[in-house]
Amino acid sequence: MDIKNNITFFSFSGIGKRANNEDAYRFSIISDENSSLFIVCDGVGGRNKGEIASALVCDSFKNFLETKPDFSDINWVNNAIKYTEQQFDLAMEQESNTRGMASTLALVAFQEKNILIAHCGDSRVYHFRNKEILFQTKDHSYINWMIDRGEMTKEEAKTHPKRNVITRYIGGTQNPTKADVQLITDWKANDFILLCTDGFLEAWNNREVVRLMVPENEVYKMAVEMEEKCSLLSDDNYTATLIKIN
Repeated sequence: MDIKNNITFFSFSGIGKRANNEDAYRFSIISDENSSLFIVCDGVGGRNKGEIASALVCDSFKNFLETKPDFSDINWVNNAIKYTEQQFDLAMEQESNTRGMASTLALVAFQEKNILIAHCGDSRVYHFRNKEILFQTKDHSYINWMIDRGEMTKEEAKTHPKRNVITRYIGGTQNPTKADVQLITDWKANDFILLCTDGFLEAWNNREVVRLMVPENEVYKMAVEMEEKCSLLSDDNYTATLIKIN
C-alpha cells in the first residue's frame, strides 16, 4: 500500500461539557518507510493531569516510530509502551503534580500490505466495510470483566456505577501494561478505519456509525457530521480519527 496516496483521513477533538480537554491525537507518515501511525488517547478520569498523560503517550509513540519504523516486529507496540512508560517516569520525577497520571491508547499503523491495530483501555478502533463492522476492539473495563465472568449482563452494565472504570491503561513502569494487538490483512478499497475515545461513543452508537460507512461517502463530510453530533450530545471530551482506504 502506498500510504501517502492511498488513504485519506480527518481528525477532530472537542471539550464536551468538561472544564478542559484531556484527549489527544497524533499522526505520523514516514514516506521513506512507507509507513504511517495514527493515535487517539484519553487521559484517565479521576487521575492527575490527564491532558499531559494523553499527549505524552501520543508523542512518545511518534518518537519511537522515528527510531523503529518497522511494524513487522510483533513486539513493536508493546516495546513502544515500555518506552512510553519510561517517559512517564521521567515526567513524574520532574513534576510531582503529574504523579499517578495515566492514559488510554487506540492505535492504527499502516505498512505495506498490513494494518496494525492496538488498544489499551476503553478508547476504540473499528474496521468497517459497506455498512458492516469487520473488527472492533473490546474495552478493557470492569463491566466487560464482569460480563466475561458471567456475573453481569450487558443490560445491567448500562447503568452499573462502575461502567466507566477501566482495567488497563498506560501510566509508568510501576504499573506496566500491554496492549491487545490485531493484524488486519483483509482490507479493500473503500474500507474505513475509526479511532475514537469514549466521549465520541456518548453521541454515536455502533448502529448509527455503521450507516455512514458506504463507499461513496467522503471522509471530511462524514467527520463533520460526527463532530457536530458530538458537540451536541457528548458530556465527556470527544476525539476521533476517521481513515478511508482509497
